Amino acid sequence: EVHRVTELALDDFRFQERPLELIHVYSGAEAIRTLDAQPDIALVLLDVVMETEDAGFKVIRHIRDTLQNRVIRIILRTGQPGQAPARSVIRNYEINDYHSKAELTVDRMYIAIYTALAMYEHLSTRLQHAQRLEKAYAEIEQLVHIASHDLQEPLRSVSALGQRLLSVNREQLDADGRQCLDYLLRGVERMSGLAKGLREHAQLGRPGPSEKLSMNALFDECCEGLSHEIQTSGATVERDELPMVQGQKAKLSALIQHLLDNALRYRRPDQPPRIHLSATPQAEGTLFCLKDNGLGIPEDQREEVFKVFYRLQNPHQAGSTGIGLAHCRKIVEQHGGAIWAQAADTGGSVLCFTLPRADS
Repeated sequence: EVHRVTELALDDFRFQERPLELIHVYSGAEAIRTLDAQPDIALVLLDVVMETEDAGFKVIRHIRDTLQNRVIRIILRTGQPGQAPARSVIRNYEINDYHSKAELTVDRMYIAIYTALAMYEHLSTRLQHAQRLEKAYAEIEQLVHIASHDLQEPLRSVSALGQRLLSVNREQLDADGRQCLDYLLRGVERMSGLAKGLREHAQLGRPGPSEKLSMNALFDECCEGLSHEIQTSGATVERDELPMVQGQKAKLSALIQHLLDNALRYRRPDQPPRIHLSATPQAEGTLFCLKDNGLGIPEDQREEVFKVFYRLQNPHQAGSTGIGLAHCRKIVEQHGGAIWAQAADTGGSVLCFTLPRADS
């Protein structure tokens, strides 16, 4: 009877000049089989009590948890609100609307269904756009990977040939010839580094597991990995007691590593580096600030330095690819944070970034 009345009420319903197709099922088990077979269903008008008192709830769990479908709209209709109190249902189940059958007039049903279909249309369009973007990104990542990988072979050949010429014929070359070969080898090395960095930058888009992480441990591990650079430069590297954060370990390790490497690389020639990482709690996460006493970043370049291949000129240090801070911005933004540069009272720079606190 409920099915028949619903069909009569919706007989002249149109959405964007299209009629409805109504699919009738009479149990929770039948609903699950139908949803499995027809993933393009837009809207479910669902009762709670069918073959069991909680059959409708099992259907909701199947849609949201098993099928992982967040687009389909679910309108719960119940003739026994006492068995499915509205506040409890809305709080515990991912439904989109709730109505008592006794109160669901033709007009209310029309409004509820039209609103649900409009939202379905919107979410479906967004999902399609996201899928197209994901596909395009995967294609770009693959192209970058192939291009950077294929570049390495000719670069290795040129490097090997240059090294051989320099070692075998060094005495036969004049100063200009040796200098040209030196320039050639440095250029090959830099291009190889750029290709590798570009591939790594593209791969940062890959999702990974998020976990509770100790920033103390991550920072200390990165310092250990850079121990040679720290010792040879005479650097002092310190940190506050840092909080736990939520994120991907490999990416956050890369973030700290890049920031420390930059602070060590862009140092003043007349004094050893002093680097300090602080942490300040905020409403929605933690603000981290890495301060150094290095060359600093000119005010008009503090946004530019986060672009791919952009490099600050440092006559005292070579080897930068100009990708490190672009890596950092991408990693921080993937974690829902922001990163920026500002001047330090030490004359150097401060790299500030925010990260979410660890889930409790």
